[in-house]
Amino acid sequence: HRAETAADMGALAGAAVVLNGARAACDAAAAVVTANGGMLGECTLHGADVLVVVSMDVTIGPLTRRADAHTRAGPVAQQSP
Repeated sequence: HRAETAADMGALAGAAVVLNGARAACDAAAAVVTANGGMLGECTLHGADVLVVVSMDVTIGPLTRRADAHTRAGPVAQQSP
């Protein structure tokens, strides 16, 4: 769950500044992902959506495994009433 949370928060941070371009969006995503203990593996823009892939090492007892999460964030499409 921690990898998913880091990915979600990173994508949202990127989406908040997506109008400033891909570099700004991915820099914002990377900062949030890193602050949450993750590693940003990929960040791309698809239109105004920010797509991120995050990896995180997770330790459960004596085992350490890598958890990956993929997510996207962007504007909500306008819905007709």
